[in-house]
Amino acid sequence: MATTLPLLSWPSWIQILYDVQSTRYSRMASNTLVIYDHLITFDDEIELIWRRKCSLSSIIFLLNRYYVLGSMLFASYGMKTFTESNVYPDSFNLCSFQCFTLLMLPTRRSILSLGRMDWSHRILQMRTFALYGLNKRLLAVMMICYVSVLVSSGIILFKSLGATQIISIPIPGGSFCGISNRVPGFYACWIPPLVYECLLCGLVIFRGVEELKITGSVFSRGQTLIRILIRDSALYLVGLAVVYLVILLFWTSERISLGEAPNGFAPTLSCILSSRVVLNVRGVFREPNPEDLDSGWERDEGNFEY
Repeated sequence: MATTLPLLSWPSWIQILYDVQSTRYSRMASNTLVIYDHLITFDDEIELIWRRKCSLSSIIFLLNRYYVLGSMLFASYGMKTFTESNVYPDSFNLCSFQCFTLLMLPTRRSILSLGRMDWSHRILQMRTFALYGLNKRLLAVMMICYVSVLVSSGIILFKSLGATQIISIPIPGGSFCGISNRVPGFYACWIPPLVYECLLCGLVIFRGVEELKITGSVFSRGQTLIRILIRDSALYLVGLAVVYLVILLFWTSERISLGEAPNGFAPTLSCILSSRVVLNVRGVFREPNPEDLDSGWERDEGNFEY
């Protein structure tokens, strides 16, 4: 249900305005990360994706990379629309309706976040599948776990939605949509994706360590590829774990008006880091390595380059 904010004391208004400002800056920071990553890696994207033969991995990479950009623009346009709602008569009632039917902060943002991370999971699955030599049993296990993650996160999300109250906060120049109550356990919708990502990253690290222990099992380029996969997996896991921890602390300890502030960083970092995995792996095969031409490594290139 959406309502307007009751009359508050002046210090409370000041605190709310500061929280709204901090939330806006946080969203702008996560959006800036997306744009910055696009700018500094666009040349690699042209060389390693657009100029290569079209494949399933290329399509998933592009969906992962540009879905986050599209959802960012959609969210930014939504916030601009609601801020300008004061041009209509009875602006607070209209903004409350918009907050409830269009903005739906916990629903829309969480669905967009899960959608963005969905493509990231596809990249992680392909990376793990290739590293284990296209093992179909492992693929079946990953897909079962993946469906379980989607179902559990969706159930938690929509159950929490029923207990969420969205309010319209009048501010100078318009209104701002926020959450008036702290829903217990709402943050739990992020736990299944984190557990699944830990599983995938753990599989990659385990396989990489086992391969590096076997003398002569991989060649020079293979060793470089294994190191890249281990490095990127560890970086991905640590980065996402820190972001999830911050989200947990904000939802449980900070003021409810600041609860939305860090949410944009989880899908943003997930998409950026998973895209970097594809670019880094394909970068290994950018130039032929004479040592690998006679070793037979090039015959297995397709599995790892995906």
